[in-house]
Amino acid sequence: MTNPTDHCVYLYRDPNTQKIIYVGRGATPDRAVQHTGGSHNPGLRAIIEESDYSVELAGPYPSAEAAAAVEAALISALRLQTTQAALTNAAQGDGPRFRPFGVPASYAERLLLPPLAVAEVGVITGGVLIVRNSSGGDLAPGRPRLDPLYPQDDVIAENLWRFWLLDRLVPGWVADPSTCPKVILGAAGPVRHRFVPGASFIDTARIGSGDPREVPLVQPLDLDACALRGRMLSGVRFDLGRQSHFVWVTADGSVAYDTSRARTQKGAPGS
Repeated sequence: MTNPTDHCVYLYRDPNTQKIIYVGRGATPDRAVQHTGGSHNPGLRAIIEESDYSVELAGPYPSAEAAAAVEAALISALRLQTTQAALTNAAQGDGPRFRPFGVPASYAERLLLPPLAVAEVGVITGGVLIVRNSSGGDLAPGRPRLDPLYPQDDVIAENLWRFWLLDRLVPGWVADPSTCPKVILGAAGPVRHRFVPGASFIDTARIGSGDPREVPLVQPLDLDACALRGRMLSGVRFDLGRQSHFVWVTADGSVAYDTSRARTQKGAPGS
């Protein structure tokens, strides 16, 4: 006998390619086959009408909320068209979605955008300082690192604005303010999957007015400068030395300062 609280998650699969083509949920297993009588989803309806398919079921789950969370996670994980999936789902589901560490859920869809090369970021921002960010233990007492699950704007800002060995660069920026980078952004994650936990406009008028290791941020704080928060990056490398934990890219996309590039080209490991 069907229990009216047997919440489940189901998927439709193309039996020829084995690709998952639709993910859904229902209060009972009957919901999984109701689409065969006519689906509200045009893509799924076309597949049902024109080709073979198989239906698979997971559950029962203890509540509608639990089933919704599983459905949303599956849709999120399968949203890129791959050899495993070609989803026709129009909605994202109602629950947490996969996203890079330390990026709020509201920016999760930016994972679908192509990664930005270092030169592109320079052009987009009008000049950028890319700094190394990471999660884990505190940087120092009272200075927490990026939290993978619970990103806090004040912590991300703290990880952006200090401390960077900019002593040799700041005098030049002060002498010619037009050369000063306009945006500072964090780069976190492994080299091949590097992402932006936060990006802020730089208060260029205050550059050089205080500690040269600190980069003043425009207030009120906006950690999505140039719509870069949550974007993926390519080609950003840092060396192990503290002087190599940042890269300066000019408005034309040229790398103006990156000691790690020379070192990695000679064979030293970059990160």
